[in-house]
Amino acid sequence: MLNIMEEKDIRSLEQGSAEYWRIFNEANRIAIRDSYSYLGDPDFFNLPVGQMISKDFARQRAAQIPETGVLKTVPESDLPYSRTGQTDTPESRNTTHIAVIDQFGNIVSTTNTIGNGWGCKTAAKGLGFFLNSHISNMNHTDPESPDYVMPGKRVRSTISPTIVVKDGRPVLAVGSPGSLAIPPAIASVINNVLLYGMDIQAAINAPRAFAINRSY
Repeated sequence: MLNIMEEKDIRSLEQGSAEYWRIFNEANRIAIRDSYSYLGDPDFFNLPVGQMISKDFARQRAAQIPETGVLKTVPESDLPYSRTGQTDTPESRNTTHIAVIDQFGNIVSTTNTIGNGWGCKTAAKGLGFFLNSHISNMNHTDPESPDYVMPGKRVRSTISPTIVVKDGRPVLAVGSPGSLAIPPAIASVINNVLLYGMDIQAAINAPRAFAINRSY
């Protein structure tokens, strides 16, 4: 999403203007389309992550944004992916979200969620926490999708804990709640801080306009 906005020179636009939000949300719609097409458990599929985050791919996708108006439907891209053998990956037992930096410059940004309110409505017996409902995020109709529901498969999610680094040094740690609004919320804060010189609180408080849905 950020690479696409870079291709459209979003820095030259007035922050919060109609044209800023048009480009911002077209980039977001394209990014959502590609994430639903190509993200899944890497134990099950060889995924085209390198291509997805490359400048060349962003240039191709940015070229599809019209000069005026918006895409009626975001076109599919055609990146390669293939199945791989299933492996046993230990399940994480951490349940928290933090963004913190210590006096030595060590930095952590991590997000965890149970999904919908109360997760799947089932608590771990004797332990007191609710299990998540993220199987609902998986593809239930296309067995060829990298995110098709299968036993033991890790679930694609919109959580996007982010660390921004410049010349090897951390600049910003950011994360957000909000389901499909998480990636554009983080991109908005990054733009506000790095392109428009806002302090972090002003960047978070600035008005947002998101075009988000599951039909792209």
